[in-house]
Amino acid sequence: MAAAAEGVLATRRDESARDDAAVETAEEAKEPAEADITELCRDMFSKMATYLTGELTATSEDYKLLENMNKLTSLKYLEMKDIAINISRNLKDLNQKYAGLQPYLDQINVIEEQVAALEQAAYKLDAYSKKLDGFHSCYRSWSAMVRSRLTATSTSWVQAILLPQPRRVAGITGAPPCPANFVFLVETGFLHVVRLVSISQAQVICLPRPGLYCVFYLPNNL
Repeated sequence: MAAAAEGVLATRRDESARDDAAVETAEEAKEPAEADITELCRDMFSKMATYLTGELTATSEDYKLLENMNKLTSLKYLEMKDIAINISRNLKDLNQKYAGLQPYLDQINVIEEQVAALEQAAYKLDAYSKKLDGFHSCYRSWSAMVRSRLTATSTSWVQAILLPQPRRVAGITGAPPCPANFVFLVETGFLHVVRLVSISQAQVICLPRPGLYCVFYLPNNL
C-alpha cells in the first residue's frame, strides 16, 4: 500500500513538473512578441518625429517668408510715405503761390469788367457820334438856308433855342420875343425831314425819332 501511494505521488509530481515546464515554455514564447511591439513603437515614434519635424520646418519657412514679405512691404510703405510727404509739400507750395496770385487774378477780373464796360460805352459813343453827325449835317443845311435868307433881307440876327419837346413850341401863344412869322423845329441826330406841318404862324419840321428840336426865329420880312 505504501509503495502504491508513493508511486501515485511520484506520478503526480511528474505531471506537475510537466505542467510547470509547459507554463514556462508559454511564457518564453511571449517574449519575442513584446520585442516586436517595442520596435514598432520606436519606428512609429521615429516617423512621427520626422513628420512633426517636417511640419515645423515648413511652418518655420512660411514664417520666414512672411517676415521677408513684411520687411519688403514696410520698405515700400516707407517709400510711399516719402512720396506722400513730397506731394504734400508741393501742394502747400502751390497753394501759397496761388494765394499770392489771387490779388492779380482779382485785378484781371476787374480789368475784364472795366473793358466790357468800356466796350459798351464805345458802342454807345459810336452810335451817338453817328447821330451827332446826322444832326450836324442837318444843321449845316438849315444854317445855309437861314444865312441865304438873312443875306437876302439884310437882317443880321437869328435866335436858336433847344427845346425837349416840339409840343411846347407848337403850343406857344402870342408873338415870339422878336418879330417873326416862321418857327423851324429841327430834330437832332437825323439826316432828312419826313414831314412839314404848319401851326398858326410857325413852321414845324419833324424827324423820325423824338429828341431835341432846334428852333429858329426868322424876321417878319422873310
